[in-house]
Amino acid sequence: MSIEADYLLQQVIESANRDDGDGEGMGITLTTTGGIVSGYLISRSRWRRLYLGESQEQRMADVAEKEQEYAQKQDDLKEALLSAIEASDLDNPNLYSGVKDMFPEVGFVHLREARFSGGNGLMPAEGCIWRGSLRHVVGWTVGVLTSGEPSA
Repeated sequence: MSIEADYLLQQVIESANRDDGDGEGMGITLTTTGGIVSGYLISRSRWRRLYLGESQEQRMADVAEKEQEYAQKQDDLKEALLSAIEASDLDNPNLYSGVKDMFPEVGFVHLREARFSGGNGLMPAEGCIWRGSLRHVVGWTVGVLTSGEPSA
């Protein structure tokens, strides 16, 4: 039996992937088939930079390339949608199949300051960068787990 990825979570991750900044990222806690992981959602390109320790110059070149690719995808999407509207076939269930193919499916989630919930609390204490398969996420919530005492 294959686990279907949560469509809403895919959209949240895709939104994070479009934001290539160095902001904090959205706090998120994921229940996976391997356990609970909690951290801050970041783009795949930021995860890669953190993982590889890329320079600022390389990052700027990547951003410029990404902007060109995104602009082209937007133009292609606009053209496909206009063609569909002109064809007046809006009730066709296969109408958007070509549009969907223009955008890659989200397959992985990327976190910074990720910590895992275990018998000894949250580990590691300082967090780490983490990449996990979206297919293995079975539940999620906004916010990060903390190891502090519950408030009264």
